[in-house]
Amino acid sequence: MKKRTISVLLMICMIILSANGLSALAFNEIDSEEVILEPIQTEANDNIYNKIHFYFGEDAYQTIDTFDELTKAVNNTAKKVNETAAAMSRSGNVSEESFTNEICVTVEFASDYMQTKEFLAFSEERNHLDSIDEVHEFRSRLNAFSKSYHEKMAKENIKDLSAFSYTKVSPIAYSPFVTMTMPVDNVNVSSLKSVAENTNVLEISLSYQSASYEPEFESQDAVESRSQSSVGPGDHLRAVNAYDRINADGLTGEGIRIGVYEADGVCDVNRSNLADIDITVGTHINGTTFPVDLHATKVTSILVEIAKDASYYVYSGYDLLGVEWFIDQGCDIVNMSVGDYNCASNGDGTYTNGNPGYCVYDAIIDYQIKTSYITVVVASGNQSSTNVTTAYNPDNQIGCPGYAYNAITVGGVKYDEGTGWIHDPRASYVSPTNIMKPNIAVPYTVYIDAFNDWSSGASYSAPVVTGCLALFMESHPYSMIFPEDMLSMVTSTAQKTADYSISVGANRYNDLKVGAGILNFEGMYNIAGYERKTITNSPRYTTHIDENIYLEAGQEIQIGVAWLVTAYSTTGGSVQNAVYVTDYNLYLYDPSYTPGGMNMAVATSQLSASNVEMLRYTATTTGWYKLTVSQWSDMAAGNTGDRMMMTYTIKSPTS
Repeated sequence: MKKRTISVLLMICMIILSANGLSALAFNEIDSEEVILEPIQTEANDNIYNKIHFYFGEDAYQTIDTFDELTKAVNNTAKKVNETAAAMSRSGNVSEESFTNEICVTVEFASDYMQTKEFLAFSEERNHLDSIDEVHEFRSRLNAFSKSYHEKMAKENIKDLSAFSYTKVSPIAYSPFVTMTMPVDNVNVSSLKSVAENTNVLEISLSYQSASYEPEFESQDAVESRSQSSVGPGDHLRAVNAYDRINADGLTGEGIRIGVYEADGVCDVNRSNLADIDITVGTHINGTTFPVDLHATKVTSILVEIAKDASYYVYSGYDLLGVEWFIDQGCDIVNMSVGDYNCASNGDGTYTNGNPGYCVYDAIIDYQIKTSYITVVVASGNQSSTNVTTAYNPDNQIGCPGYAYNAITVGGVKYDEGTGWIHDPRASYVSPTNIMKPNIAVPYTVYIDAFNDWSSGASYSAPVVTGCLALFMESHPYSMIFPEDMLSMVTSTAQKTADYSISVGANRYNDLKVGAGILNFEGMYNIAGYERKTITNSPRYTTHIDENIYLEAGQEIQIGVAWLVTAYSTTGGSVQNAVYVTDYNLYLYDPSYTPGGMNMAVATSQLSASNVEMLRYTATTTGWYKLTVSQWSDMAAGNTGDRMMMTYTIKSPTS
């Protein structure tokens, strides 16, 4: 990911103020009286300190457990902010005069939005939509209700933040999150403790580098490798089995609304290949325009070459903490060729290594996907061992929001003449072992016809997936409002890479570097079977899916199960302890299965804190196999009504 050095605290003010353009005074302008908020019943939190997270240098994702730890963290904050100011000044990236001592505080409130009768009615209604127009009309009503509801929630809960001496406050639309700016000297133990004690407050995150998403970069070795690249026009579509299907069916993306989220600018709408495309370009909250950017133009060009008749909505970074602008536009799918390698900067152009993973900005994306039914595709990131910019990523960490559970995170592969498609070492993949990231992979080097040139980077992999999924939505309109269907289908149809491996564990069938494998667009059209289930208040060990599937010896079955979650950790960002992810497990039993007997599954997927399960199994015996999805844990708080999608494909030995 291309990282541009940030004027840290100065940028934070821009980010927070512009997220929705609301300050404390602006709450008087919210017209949401038609929404009635019911009292929220939340479970008691035995340790209020676990709600508080500091994202500063080596303390990134620090778990706060006691009053003493909180005191130390607060005392250390001002020191780190000042150290950052000095380091940035020495680097020449920001002058001491332009540096401010304000930090970003993000608060998540408890929300019963997903338990309201209105949202539950919307959730049921989406099962009965058959056309693109019906989906867009549905989105309009859903988004209006959601925006009004969450604005009213922010208005009523802002009083709970009175202990903070903030200078500005802004709610993040379509979510229960609020951001504030405040001088670092105003951050004290008593105010943090006071806010954390409020049962309506779930999380408090403090940082001096917010989710200032920045574009992917082309590493120098990627640029140098162009002359050796065997990738030609259309090869990225052939690699994902989309080229023939697109041509045969005449798919163009007509009617689909695609969001393009960039960071350093927007596409050049006057460029010859984009001049006749339906493109809406956003502006800053203050009305100023975004600059034209080559990276944004290339990403949009890749999308347009795949889905030329779609409508495009392009926005540039620092104004958003989630995808709220794209929800405003009624988008069906959003491409995010942007990212942040870590939520904490050392202040000298390098990033803290060793602590990658889920953070508050991933949580915002997750909530918006789950409640707005919008599909989001995120680039995984790139490796960079040259410490010259904030793109420094020697550990090849996936960038934020690439850890968002509900997003489709895209890695990269390259073609080796002697082996076939294998993981490209420049594509990020580092991930905790119990969450499936990346989800899918496509060529890391893409030939952009409009530029008559090759471009390398996960930035250019992501729009290949986004464009293909937009075409799938065009031909299967129901999928436009089922992000969990997209997650399940890309998982169950993906093609193995030549270096595919499950050696990291018998119960994890996704490769740590390429996820389920290479996107298989044609495979999505030929799904062998699927089942969608709504999970209510079920106790642990409940079996939710129970199917018999006939397999011949030598056939391989590939299964993907996905569901949407609201996922945020109470232990400082540790994915292993994300408290809103219900644990469902996937099992496959051979024909000798007998109900109630001591049967061992021939293949299982048991990721303890992930919302995607997958397995691959080659049948050794011809007969009826039993496929089950069971609930291993109690249902996670707030996830009543999980909508689970299970899909599978069956391949012959020669396919």
